[in-house]
Amino acid sequence: MKMKRNAALFLAVLMLFSAVFSTGAAAASSSGGFKYRRIASTNNAAIMSVEEGSDIEKAQELTIPAVINGLRVTIIDAGAFANNTVWKKINLPDSVDTIGSSAFYGLSSLTEIKIPKKVVDVGSSAFANCTSLKSVDFSASTLTQLPMNMFSGCTSLNDVILPSGLNTIDEYAFNGCSSLKRIYVPASTSNINKTAFTKNADITFYGVGGSTVKYFAYQNGYKFVPLEERQDRSALNTILVSSDYKLKEDLSAYVQATVTSLKQEYSSAKQVYNDFFQRQADIDAAAASLTAAFKSLKLQAIIKLQQTVDNAQKYLDSSDLYTENTISALQKAVNNANDLIEQNSWNQSAVASSDAAVSSAVAMLVLRSREDLQGLYNECIALMDKDGSLYTTGSVTRMNEALENTKKVLDAAASTDQDYKKQLSSLIFARNKMELISHNALKNSVAQYSTFLNSNGYKYTEASVNSLYKDIEQAKTLLADAAASDAQLKEAKQSLADAYNALQRVMAGDTNLDGKLSVVDAVFSSRQILGLAEFNKRQVYAADFNGDGKVTLIDVVLTQRAILND
Repeated sequence: MKMKRNAALFLAVLMLFSAVFSTGAAAASSSGGFKYRRIASTNNAAIMSVEEGSDIEKAQELTIPAVINGLRVTIIDAGAFANNTVWKKINLPDSVDTIGSSAFYGLSSLTEIKIPKKVVDVGSSAFANCTSLKSVDFSASTLTQLPMNMFSGCTSLNDVILPSGLNTIDEYAFNGCSSLKRIYVPASTSNINKTAFTKNADITFYGVGGSTVKYFAYQNGYKFVPLEERQDRSALNTILVSSDYKLKEDLSAYVQATVTSLKQEYSSAKQVYNDFFQRQADIDAAAASLTAAFKSLKLQAIIKLQQTVDNAQKYLDSSDLYTENTISALQKAVNNANDLIEQNSWNQSAVASSDAAVSSAVAMLVLRSREDLQGLYNECIALMDKDGSLYTTGSVTRMNEALENTKKVLDAAASTDQDYKKQLSSLIFARNKMELISHNALKNSVAQYSTFLNSNGYKYTEASVNSLYKDIEQAKTLLADAAASDAQLKEAKQSLADAYNALQRVMAGDTNLDGKLSVVDAVFSSRQILGLAEFNKRQVYAADFNGDGKVTLIDVVLTQRAILND
């Protein structure tokens, strides 16, 4: 009786198994090279595999449809695409919410994968042994658990970005990922199995300071880099879009160096933008650098206009030699030109018109009478007698010729007012073209280094800054000395360059500015944060260990770590 009952039960099970098998077989369908099944009582489908011998099997890129025969694709069945050796990239539709175990197992050519937002369930070993897989981006996913062996054996995997809502990383999830370098683990992750990662000292964990991942990294001998939960890339994106638009224009009218600079900064900024692992400070710095390069893009016509204005300024500097109305006209043209230069105008037509206006105003200048010519002649004679040796041979020759011609006009009884004006113009030209051998070079160096120290002096040690200041003051004294020789001027310029090159950066964390890191520095930083000490600008710069523009507890911690590492 018992045997009959068992036989009946076995027969019933066998019939049930046959019915299920038969139903499953009947549910399997094909479309567009994919095998799929309809999920019971829904309008959804599960992709089962690729049809054997289809073109999809041989393609380098696999694109899984979001809809197949009117059914929404929501599931990738277990083992659906396993062991294909051709696919390099897989495009998953946003409709997918489930990926079965070993669904993409052993795809030896796969190099990248992005997981859709709706994916909430992934089976074990889903991407195991994808030996060419280099990066995985889960940032858009709502996955809460990384299952066992998910990326086991992915020997080429470098970068991994896990989703913001992830809670658990199961055992052996990254077992055998010997090339793993960077992984972002969100603050929501509270459970990381100790076997999840094969021991690899080169792994750097990124995450929010104080989160579980930080302590996991430190406890297991991994590097940890604090990274904001959400970086703001909007400013960087805005300038990238503007730069991209500008770079698509014909930039042949612009100064090539500024075009090259913009291209280089654009390329660097785009890399930062596309790199998830960049800190906010680095993102902001990239935006600032690209913005500066964008604004520095300069028309060749602007350079020419600047040269025209510089030439006109020489006449304005000698405005007493010209009639009031013509000087006023020139001043107006120069003012308009300077506005365009200050704006770094990209309006080539406006720049060209301004250049023509300044040049025309210079040509329309009217010189004063014989007394003006005589006065200028006397000044030039005195200049040549006293300082002629400080100027180039060409400018001295030009001046001597002008003085000789001027003397002829002054001595000629028949000279008219027009003759005086004409010769005055020649003499002014010669005077404005007088070129010091070394004076201008030293003057420019003094201005350059003074401006630098005013803006950046606090970043360097007081001793090295004072050394440069000392040489600047000595140079100024030399510039004021009309008797200074060419050799002295050159020597002074070299001394300035040597002092500038010898500037020493303030050591990060050295808040007491004694040239070394010690516990005292960390104490100083802490007191400053608490309002118990007041830092000067150089001390604030030293205390800002991470260079984010403010002194916080993070800087104190970094200072302490640097002290300990020493």
